[in-house]
Amino acid sequence: MIARNCPKALDPIRPYFEYLLKNQYVYGCSVFFNINITRTNLEEVRRLTEIVHDVGMATDYHINETPMLEQPHLRHKSGNSTYITEADWPEVDSTIDWLIEKNPPATRW
Repeated sequence: MIARNCPKALDPIRPYFEYLLKNQYVYGCSVFFNINITRTNLEEVRRLTEIVHDVGMATDYHINETPMLEQPHLRHKSGNSTYITEADWPEVDSTIDWLIEKNPPATRW
């Protein structure tokens, strides 16, 4: 069904992923694979996108930026290695451009 050498993010959820993939049309629903874009996983974002699109599942993305407003309850704001910094913008932009190119054209019902 899907390649065995998957990114580490997919291996732990493989049984659930395969179940949803197999049954999404049985239950009459669409399943989206949610991918969080961080400064440390840009290549994995591309690999996951290819795997998920190859099996006919949709994707949605979230960009892991630092909070724009002060969030007193947020304990890990300082030193969070996954937050995208200004230095990461060129590589993140390149990944987003790649995702846009991979996005299939919308179909009209």
